[in-house]
Amino acid sequence: MKKRILSLLLALCLTLGLSVPVLAAGTWTDALIEAAGGAANVKAYMAMILNSANNAMSGVVTSADGSDVPATQKWVTPAAMSTLQRQVDAVHTYYLAWDSLTADLRDEASLATLTLQEAVPTFKNAIKTGLMTEQPGTNTAPPEDDDPQITDPPVQELPFSDVPETEWYYPFVSTVYEKQLFAGYDDGTFRPDRPMSYGEFLGVLAQFSRDAIDTSGASVWYEPFVDWALKNQLIPSAIQEKFDPAASITRQDMAALMGALINAYEVDYTVINHDPITFTDADKISSYAAGGVLICWQAGIMGGRTDGSFDSKATATRAEVAVVMTQLARVMGK
Repeated sequence: MKKRILSLLLALCLTLGLSVPVLAAGTWTDALIEAAGGAANVKAYMAMILNSANNAMSGVVTSADGSDVPATQKWVTPAAMSTLQRQVDAVHTYYLAWDSLTADLRDEASLATLTLQEAVPTFKNAIKTGLMTEQPGTNTAPPEDDDPQITDPPVQELPFSDVPETEWYYPFVSTVYEKQLFAGYDDGTFRPDRPMSYGEFLGVLAQFSRDAIDTSGASVWYEPFVDWALKNQLIPSAIQEKFDPAASITRQDMAALMGALINAYEVDYTVINHDPITFTDADKISSYAAGGVLICWQAGIMGGRTDGSFDSKATATRAEVAVVMTQLARVMGK
């Protein structure tokens, strides 16, 4: 009942353009915990809301009146898109730092998350669809009072036997599977706890490029992806010196490769984290990876550990890479 009351209060304030009231410390956090079904599920719940918001914005273009977009193209006003994007950026920042937030900041984060949850259906209802006219090639804006009710597409059931919905990484694995960034194994497993190799990581990273990669005739499956990365100068020389595609990739090398990709393809990303890097072990980040770590930090692709470290030499599991790739997809608009 409390969750429903808070939800209605948020919706009313959003609809009327009123500021959301600041309640006693813990109130919004308690509401978020209740909505998530327990404190242990809060981050997964936040992730699902973020994914829902990002999916709502996917494939939607901004237009003043719809006259400059193809017929049947979904569109919203620039103001609606930027408003939701700001909310997504704010919640994403809170999500990354959740484990280290104070009680007051968690309350702010909870309020922002619940507000975003209410904003998504409002945004969907604001999406308009161009109506085909009798004259081919012309566009027209839909009637102001005839907004179609946009509903979420059916959720695609994951085929993996080892990724239960109760696990924190479920929404991220679902996202990378839906976006066809990387798949599972022939036995029907995803193997979320298995470390990801350099070759596998480059294979996933290649999905974000605009290049057609010919995988036929390769002596080993990862060879085309390694060649693609070398051709585009994505692999720093320091990594190349002892490069082993079968070895488990480190966190700093993931950042180095993603930063190189963002630079090579001139991705105009939004800076989410404006503060300088303050990782407790920043001095242990190799010089060749420092630029990539900074880009990934600023764009909200990678953060630090709960103890304040970056843990640059640690390897990453497939589940952890799913989280990183979900954020990279957001940054690169995939």
